[in-house]
Amino acid sequence: LLWKNGYNFSTVAPTVIKKYATGKGNASKEKMYEAFRELTRLDIVDLYCSKSLGSPITDIVDSYYIAMYMRDSIENNDTGKLNRGTNIGRKIDKKL
Repeated sequence: LLWKNGYNFSTVAPTVIKKYATGKGNASKEKMYEAFRELTRLDIVDLYCSKSLGSPITDIVDSYYIAMYMRDSIENNDTGKLNRGTNIGRKIDKKL
């Protein structure tokens, strides 16, 4: 729907986000969660009264790092690196 309506967007490969979060592009969900806990000092497994790393916990961690990656890319004025994933957007001059 975004593409059909003329919105630009980029996706970022999971390996890029994993490397951003942990330094390794093949990091496990456990390593991602450890990095999240170390950075935020939040133990969301306890918040969700969960016994394992699954949804929604891993989804929250992934979303957090995607948002931080985007923020840092924009803040550093390095939006070109956002195209390291799959850029499937297109530019359309659209009058609203």
